[in-house]
Order: sequence, then structure tokens, then C-alpha cells
Amino acid sequence: MRTSGTPSTPLSLTLSREGEVPLYRQLAAQLRGAIADGTLPPGSRLDNEIVLANRLGVSRPTVRRAIQEIVEEGQLTRRRGVGTRVVHVRITTAVETLGIVETLERDGHHPEVRILDRHTLPAITPIARLLGCAVDTPVLRLRRLLTNNQEPFAVLTDFLPAGLGGPASQNQGLSGFDSLLHAAGIRIRSVEERLISRPPTDTETELLRLGSDGVILERTRVLKDPEGGPVTVGIHAFRGDLIAVGVTASLGSP
Repeated sequence: MRTSGTPSTPLSLTLSREGEVPLYRQLAAQLRGAIADGTLPPGSRLDNEIVLANRLGVSRPTVRRAIQEIVEEGQLTRRRGVGTRVVHVRITTAVETLGIVETLERDGHHPEVRILDRHTLPAITPIARLLGCAVDTPVLRLRRLLTNNQEPFAVLTDFLPAGLGGPASQNQGLSGFDSLLHAAGIRIRSVEERLISRPPTDTETELLRLGSDGVILERTRVLKDPEGGPVTVGIHAFRGDLIAVGVTASLGSP
């Protein structure tokens, strides 16, 4: 077995041709065990079917059937151009005022953020509408790459009034916006979000290490102050294979 960019994973596979258990079931069981005990951690890439078949002295269809069984169980994923990998645990995020960086930290993950670019530019029509300002009003655009547990997770593009783009925002690659807004005396009371699924751009494919069949979950997120005025607009492109969105609604009495 090989993981991406690393030597062979220390995984011992032994198949017995004695007894009644088919070879593919034996192989599937050992792969499941390696995933469960962490020998094959999330993101590990399996050797291809030919390499595995030669290594074990079995036919390629035997290896394919064992792998397909685990793919159908959701523990492995096959992607063109990437290969067969152990699936990552999906991060579940909810619609809440807390930012994604702070949410990941709160839930025990290890997010890191790197600033890709930071510019003050005139607001185009869609952004001006969401921010409630005139077209061409100067706004700060901050684009960042978010990794989680050392895996590329999202490209975060945020727009906020240029007045909030002072020295304190220079270090916003290291955290979310909560501390910046707090320092500016801005309280967030509500959030509006819109989600769409779409293909990645070429830049997103490169930054997020996506295969040719990669999918982006794009979240447009507007934070609002206690008076209902928009404060920031975020357009966040998440890797679709690493995130799920959960929403809890409270229903009134019938």
C-alpha cells in the first residue's frame, strides 16, 4: 500500500487458500481492519489493482471485487486521476454566526489559513447588493486557503467594508473574522446563507487538490448586525467530499 507522497504503508496482507472464505472477502476484511485501526488513515491511497494482485498472487477481478465492496460501504472512494483512497471524515457545519475557522477549532480540529490575496477594489453589482452599498464603493476582498487537519478544505473569499481593512486584518490569515469584528465593536446578530453545488474552477482544482470529478459546495454567507444591516459577505468554496451541512429547525405547535 502507498499513501500520497509517502513510502509504502506498513500493512500486512495474508490470504489463505484453505477454508471456505473467498479470497476477495478475506482481502476486504483485512482492508476494513486496517482502516478501523488507523493503519490506513483517512486520505491514504491504495496501490492500484494490478500491483495489489501481483503482490498477493491473486487475479485482478478478485482485488477489484474486494475494493468495490468497501467503496459501496463508503469507506473507500475511487476518483479518476486520484486513485482509490480511504475517505476523509466529513465535517458537518451548521448555519450559525460563528465562522468556519472558529467552528473547526471549537470542534477539536486543527484549521490553518493562508492568505492568497488581499485587495481593496470597487464593489461589483452582486457584492454591492449583498453588502447594501452602492456599486463601485471600495470594499476589501480577502481570499484565503483553509486547510483542516493538513488537508486542503476550502477557498474562502470575503468582502467587507474597506474601513474594516486596517492593520488588524493583516493577520486574518491566522484566524476567522470574529476577533476583527469584535475589535471594531461590531456585533453579529444573524446570518443568511445560500448553498449551491458546482464544478470547480481550474484554480480551485489546483488549490484544493481535486480530481477531474471534483465538486465544490459553494456557500454565500452574509453576516448581519443587530439592526439587520449586512456587515460581511463570504463566498466560500468547500471541497464537496469533505463537508456536509446540517440544519435544525424548531417547529411551532400545530
